[in-house]
Amino acid sequence: MHGNQNRRTAQTMARPRHGSTLLARIALPAILLTIAIAALCPVTLADGGELRLLGQYVHKDSVMGATVVDNLAYVTTSPPGSHGSMCIVDMADPSEPNELASSAIGEDTDAIAISDTMAYVGTPYKLLLLDIADSSNIVARGVYTNTEQHTYGVAVSGTVACLSAGWKNKGKLCIVDVSDPEDPHQIGMLNLLQQARGVVLNGSRAFVAASSGGLQIVDISDPSRPSSAVSIKTPGSAYGIAVDGNYAYIAGWDAGLRIVDVSNLAALREVGSCDTPGFARDVAIEGSLAYVADHSGGLRVIDVSDPTAPHELASYETADNARHVAVWGSRAYVATGGDGLLVLQWQSTPICIPLILRS
Repeated sequence: MHGNQNRRTAQTMARPRHGSTLLARIALPAILLTIAIAALCPVTLADGGELRLLGQYVHKDSVMGATVVDNLAYVTTSPPGSHGSMCIVDMADPSEPNELASSAIGEDTDAIAISDTMAYVGTPYKLLLLDIADSSNIVARGVYTNTEQHTYGVAVSGTVACLSAGWKNKGKLCIVDVSDPEDPHQIGMLNLLQQARGVVLNGSRAFVAASSGGLQIVDISDPSRPSSAVSIKTPGSAYGIAVDGNYAYIAGWDAGLRIVDVSNLAALREVGSCDTPGFARDVAIEGSLAYVADHSGGLRVIDVSDPTAPHELASYETADNARHVAVWGSRAYVATGGDGLLVLQWQSTPICIPLILRS
């Protein structure tokens, strides 16, 4: 934003005669009315808009997951019945994505997190640590093996990585020390209510989307002894999660978007929801907008400026299922399997609000 610049212009004016004074008195209201009418400019409201496709990164395999930092997209791919890879893609110009590097990761995956110069990729039973300091050369560093359950989500803060995992009706949160990329090792673990899907970190707490168990919040202030702080069951199956301020936003699979007030852990409560036509699988928040990867329902943009009354603003139908969504600035990056990585931009529709002039 640019600051306003005030200018002071000195003008020399002759003393008006009585006739000019009368004309000025008559003309002034008309001038003010003209200025007021001219000031009727369009005001942008969150009551409509569209998602515009800026570009598409297509890979020979299915794009399963993605996260974005600045203009770089970190993409996980998986061919049917084979092993996947992680790619670094320059998206500075979304209409011409440029793949900078690619590294085989040995297993299918869609869980990925970036912290500083490291990428943390969750495969069904492992956590891979990849050095991405040189975006043109991915270097494998270390591997943590989780032999019991399937890894669905990864979140990293400092030297701690949290893995959400599950199998059938069992779930757990693994706390892994990644201070030495060559030797990642588990330092804590907590059994959860159900399969643990998405996970995000906020301060000393891990927010876990625990399938039919809803939202589970875990205290990780002591990573070696994580403890369940509180939980709340939400409709549907909690699949993806995002936290912004006092609210947790849950992609509830067949129950759409669910919004939980987490300002008071002693009294968690769902305050709003918005149904979606598909299966809400992932969610990302940017400002007052929630971007929901709705599987067969494509990408949905939901206004959450009032968490108690969320409503859909726009949608984009994807050719393949929308699996994951990441947002950077005004752009949404949607992993859509065989249709690649889509780059979409939300554009609101200007609405003109008439001013009511009073005498």
